[in-house]
Amino acid sequence: MADNESREKPAHVAPRQDGWVVMREGNKKASAVHPTRHQAEEHGRSIARDHGTDFYLHDNDGKVLVHDIYGSRHEHEGEEAYGQKVGEVTVSRPDTGAVQRQVAYHDEKSGTWTVEVHTYPPLDESIAGISGDPMGRAPTESDTYERLSPDDLRRLHPELWEKVKF
Repeated sequence: MADNESREKPAHVAPRQDGWVVMREGNKKASAVHPTRHQAEEHGRSIARDHGTDFYLHDNDGKVLVHDIYGSRHEHEGEEAYGQKVGEVTVSRPDTGAVQRQVAYHDEKSGTWTVEVHTYPPLDESIAGISGDPMGRAPTESDTYERLSPDDLRRLHPELWEKVKF
């Protein structure tokens, strides 16, 4: 995956009458229907991770609640490709109980902001003794990147915005 044009079709998760549907963008049929949001979200994220593409979680009205971009660090030129690291925070996601380590980068030349997010499972789903997480859990998703405007960074990651220093 060199750029967004070479990315595969994003994975979407949305509610419907018979459960939570997992669907690849542009497909007419669902990949799967799950009874719970959690199961559908895990399946959708798995598809996005496996294919190095975007993941979208929608509410009943179709509004995007979560948008994560998947890709591994080796596909990039390293952290310096995103600019200077300007902030970092660890937060809990109230919707899933997962813990996220969020890192903000700012590239002064291009004026772009990038957020790197590492997401770890809730404590009751974790495997103790694994390094990489402040609490020793293995990441369920890692190395997701999202390019944002300053307003979107402030709105989507308020705890991280409070830590940003540049």
